[in-house]
Amino acid sequence: MSLERFICVSVLPDGPAAVLEPLRADLAALSGAREALAYPLHVTLRTGFLVPSGERQAFFEGLGSAIRGRPSFRMRARGLCRVSYQEGRRFLLAYELALDDELRGLHEALLSYSSYMKGDQYKYSPHITLAFHDLGPEGFARCSRWIDRRPPLLDTSFEWDCDNVCLLSKAGDRWEERMRYPLA
Repeated sequence: MSLERFICVSVLPDGPAAVLEPLRADLAALSGAREALAYPLHVTLRTGFLVPSGERQAFFEGLGSAIRGRPSFRMRARGLCRVSYQEGRRFLLAYELALDDELRGLHEALLSYSSYMKGDQYKYSPHITLAFHDLGPEGFARCSRWIDRRPPLLDTSFEWDCDNVCLLSKAGDRWEERMRYPLA
């Protein structure tokens, strides 16, 4: 049986995406880390589902019922963060988001749908990824020095209306939107 992997996100609207996309491209050019560019700019809501090929429609409907009627809300970016994890073997450049009641509520509603769950989904630190997975120590250091010369990047905060939950799946070397659920 073949499985399709989905990640559950909220895709950023054009305004914030237009501002962040050049930053993401600059960081990729500095670091050589290009994996983040394979995704539309987004906030990850759940990291994954593994769905058998014949059960895709049931999955779409089941997840939709878990979030039906959820309201749209303001998301707030709190500033750029630089994180090292897995004992310094992995790195992340991202904008941290405020985990307020609305975002926490959406995350919990998504967790209530446990079918097809991939791995542990309970620890949640919302962010907008700019560079990750293929970001090595030298690229991370180069980007950190570049960021340090641009203090406004560290403190930049912005808000937007979160009005969607989307499912992305891999198509070749890109992650593409497969389903969009509007928030009320």
